[in-house]
Order: sequence, then structure tokens, then C-alpha cells
Amino acid sequence: MEPEWSGRSVTRKEMEEARGRILGWFDEFPFVNQSSRADCVAAALTPWFARANPMAAIPGVMIHAVEQNSGKTQLARLISMTTTGYAPLAIPSSELPTDENEIKKTVVSLLIEADKPVYLWDNIKHSVSSAFLEGMHTSREVTARILGQSKTVRVQNNTLWLYTMNEATASEDMLRRLVVIKLDTSVGSTRPWSGNVL
Repeated sequence: MEPEWSGRSVTRKEMEEARGRILGWFDEFPFVNQSSRADCVAAALTPWFARANPMAAIPGVMIHAVEQNSGKTQLARLISMTTTGYAPLAIPSSELPTDENEIKKTVVSLLIEADKPVYLWDNIKHSVSSAFLEGMHTSREVTARILGQSKTVRVQNNTLWLYTMNEATASEDMLRRLVVIKLDTSVGSTRPWSGNVL
């Protein structure tokens, strides 16, 4: 079934209606400013643009809050579902190693075994600093050894990687490769939080 606008130009009114509908999906989240809100919408559309442009690098997305229960994981799920229709593959923060070699093996194994469009490192509690992760967010291809093997492989990275954290940190080089979305419940939201945005 083709959309009703197929084969013709989309009108400005239709574009404004679509814009309002997309922004409305995120009205219940307490973004610290309009920049974080805009970055959230851009992140939600990233999987679609990534499919359309297989050569473009895919930046990571950090959802940061100053306190717990700010809606970080819910927002990550909504970002993923906006264009993929699926919740992200959530990985506990305990499974994000701090050792560089283990990070390489873990990420490559995930890309080979699961091959999902969106991954979520949820509720990170330690500093994120990794040359491999930095490179991953500037390339559509990664090379490393498979977990539990000595074999080196090269795999495609067509994935949007999300990170959620409370007051955790990331290295300066890592932050330059991330889109940072900040939440703060003291700021409030466009609509009151219902807890049922998905």
C-alpha cells in the first residue's frame, strides 16, 4: 500500500503535521533544552538515514540524567521504535567491559550474532573511554577478534548504539563522537509524564 502522497510533492502543511506528530511522541520527556529535544528526534531518524546512506558514519547517542527514574530507558526504547518498529537490544551495563580488548570482542560478537539495528548499553555506572568505541562511531566497519577465538574478522557496523547513564562520564574524545541528550526532571516536560509513552 503506497502512501497517499506517493508520486507528488509533499505540501508544507503535510510536512508541518508530520513534524508535530514526531515531536509529540517525545512530549513527556524532561529535556533540559530544545537542543536535546532536537537531538532526540535526529537520533530517532538515524536508523532510517543509515539505511539510505550506507557510507555515512553513525554517531552514538548518550542519554544522560542527573537522577534515576528520569525516563532514560523509556526514551531509548522510543528512539529505537520510531523508525525500526522494535525496542533496542538492551545490554546491562555490567556487560560493557572496561578492558579495551574485551570491548572489541564483545562488540564484534554482538554485531555478528545479533545484527540488530539498535543496541542499548543500559544504566552505565562507570566512565566510558575506549579508542575502539570512538572508532566504531566514525566508521561503518570494525575489525577485531571474535570472543573466545583467536580469529580476526571484519564486520559491518550498521547499528545505532545508545548509552544511558546517571552522572557517569565519558572521555572527551568519546563525547565528540556522541550525540548527548540530557534529561532533568526538575525542568518539566511539555506534557505530564504518564509512564505509558510506548
